[in-house]
Amino acid sequence: MRILDLAEKIHLSSSFISAVEIGKKPIPAGYLDSVVKVMDLTRIEAVTLLRVADRSRTVADVEGLQGDHREFVAAFARKLQDFSPDLLEEIKIQAFESPNTVDTASNTRSDKMIYS
Repeated sequence: MRILDLAEKIHLSSSFISAVEIGKKPIPAGYLDSVVKVMDLTRIEAVTLLRVADRSRTVADVEGLQGDHREFVAAFARKLQDFSPDLLEEIKIQAFESPNTVDTASNTRSDKMIYS
């Protein structure tokens, strides 16, 4: 799909989408959901997109979180470099195991969005 086509379908300008793609603009809320839906991505493709997007982020959005959750995210970020590689690996396993875990064997499309 061309950027122009994507832009038209998700009601954003092609220049904005291009800026997001190359990292000049942050990924706006709802953008990934729109891209997944419009491009009819499989679950594996959608999870891959989410993971790549997460790696490009330099700020975690905590606006929708309750106070205790915000505090946890901030404390986690402060302590992250103190965690052992084994602990980090276990946290990654737990974080990526969710109701939306991808079944790589089926490579089926999701009936619900994998983002919140």
